[in-house]
Amino acid sequence: MDRCAKLSETIYYLPVYTVSYGDIYNWDDRNLRFLKTLQVGEPSGYVSIGNTHEVIRTLILERTTWPLFKECIGATKAEWKHCKLLLEKICGESLYDAIVQKLNCTLDQAKQAVDDFVNRADALIKVGDIDVNVLAEIAKNHDELRELCEKAVSVEWHNSHAAEIAKAEAEVSEMEETISIAKNQHSELLAEIATKQGELDRLLAEIAQYESVGKETLVAVRQKIADAQKDMAGFIADISVFLPQSNATLPYGNPPASWQYSSTSGQYSDEDIELAESWRNEYDAIYQNLSCALGIEPDFCSMLTAFLYATHINNVPTLIAGPGGQDIAEVLSVSMYATGAGQLTLGDECDLSIVERISEADDSIVSVQNMFGKGWTDALPQKFTRLKKQIIWTHPYVEDMLIEPKGLYNYMLPVLSECFIGSLPALETWPSKRAKKFQPYVSEEKQSLRISAFKRLGLSKLLLGQLTRVLSDAKCILENPAKDKDLELLFGVLPLCVLTGRLDVLKDVIRMAVRPNQRIIMLNNGVSGKGFTICCDCGAAMPGDDPAVLKDVLRPYRSKFIKTRCKHSDTINVNLGYDFVTDMLVLEFALDRKQIDIKVTLPLGSRAAMRVGSSPFRRTMASVLIAFETL
Repeated sequence: MDRCAKLSETIYYLPVYTVSYGDIYNWDDRNLRFLKTLQVGEPSGYVSIGNTHEVIRTLILERTTWPLFKECIGATKAEWKHCKLLLEKICGESLYDAIVQKLNCTLDQAKQAVDDFVNRADALIKVGDIDVNVLAEIAKNHDELRELCEKAVSVEWHNSHAAEIAKAEAEVSEMEETISIAKNQHSELLAEIATKQGELDRLLAEIAQYESVGKETLVAVRQKIADAQKDMAGFIADISVFLPQSNATLPYGNPPASWQYSSTSGQYSDEDIELAESWRNEYDAIYQNLSCALGIEPDFCSMLTAFLYATHINNVPTLIAGPGGQDIAEVLSVSMYATGAGQLTLGDECDLSIVERISEADDSIVSVQNMFGKGWTDALPQKFTRLKKQIIWTHPYVEDMLIEPKGLYNYMLPVLSECFIGSLPALETWPSKRAKKFQPYVSEEKQSLRISAFKRLGLSKLLLGQLTRVLSDAKCILENPAKDKDLELLFGVLPLCVLTGRLDVLKDVIRMAVRPNQRIIMLNNGVSGKGFTICCDCGAAMPGDDPAVLKDVLRPYRSKFIKTRCKHSDTINVNLGYDFVTDMLVLEFALDRKQIDIKVTLPLGSRAAMRVGSSPFRRTMASVLIAFETL
């Protein structure tokens, strides 16, 4: 056996000494070298021998004891953070100091060696060397250790959070049940929607059928009305020979109750009166009072104001047929003269001395009622044309005008108030009068009429001249060329066609109308007009005015908090409706009367005839507005 020497296993480094060439003796023959003297002194350095990683591994295994593991991890918790804490204690400064002593190196070199060892833990440490839960930090780089640690931590976490997991699973189960219920409700709703869609299709088909019947009914009703008008005209012509003649000598004097005249001047104080500096201020005052007091919509109110103001400045008498005639005259007088219009009521006997009385009165505007008394219309309109006052003739019923002579309109321009009046006067008017330096309206060049229907009406030169002059000024006052034809239609064609029975002319003129911002009120007053009984507590509603109709009626909704039935002790009776503004497109439809049965015995024909034939104005507008509420 060769003689040899080896270092101890506990030796991890050797000192390094520096020897100069002068201290060495060379024996060349024997190939030997000797040191002359040995004075080593302090070593110039150290050389590490062996495997550094093995040294660190041995130290960690020696320091990783079971008491230390139990102290850090405990008997029941195996979270990852405790393993990290254990590794920090093992790799503390004391470990680095031990490595420095073992390897005789610097502290930085020891720390770097430990880091290198941890990074190469997968190749240096075997699973059987230490407990699997000891070196959590090292396990990050060791696949088998990491799997074992993760499994142990997962089992321990599930055991410690079993109650929370069970609670969460119960919540998930409850949510799944809720989702199942919602899906069932969704399916039921889809089925109900399909059913309602079928009902809607059926109703639409019925509506289309009723519309077809309605078109045919309208033609038949028009023909019936036309035949009735012809019969009435023939009847009047037949009995005219038996009626008193209008050329009889008219009495003079003032018998009792032949006429009454009243004036309402002086009812406003100077503080309440607004002074108008120009004709535009007067126009604004009339517009404001018409809009507020009579509920006239803005588009119609501007045209009505311009027409009335044009008739006043031209001193043309006006006939207002329909509701609110006296109120319009009152508004006109208050807006320009801060006083009410004179009120003339004619009696049963004609007395032309009233002309002198009216001429002496201070009223600039006079309203005349009961104009169709015996003999008055034969002479009074001609007498009033000589007065420097505006005469406004009023009659509440448009139907009565159909039997009057057409020559009556040579002395007055007709206006149908049904087209404009939205409500009876409910508010006070604001008085206004002209200032001392008032700037009156100056008429511009006369404009010709644009609608050709005036020629077909066969108007007299006197009526056509007055109408042209008034409408020309009204157009200039309104300053809106887009409404020129609307002015001619509403204050020329429409009233003259209605009052003279020339609906054929109106039909050719009116084909379509666009009406923006129209106010529509939809009202449901229940069965037999008894409205609806509504519970103020739960909102349940049933038709009828007796609270007993709510008996056995449940709440119209489901509540999680209220389980008892409502007693419906607090009820109210109302009509259901909605007031809204919308745009309308009005079209004319031609109906074939030959295909409609309009026997009086039929409820549909009777009600439709009553609806359309209630007034000449409705008969006229039947060709424009499709009012089939009864169909």
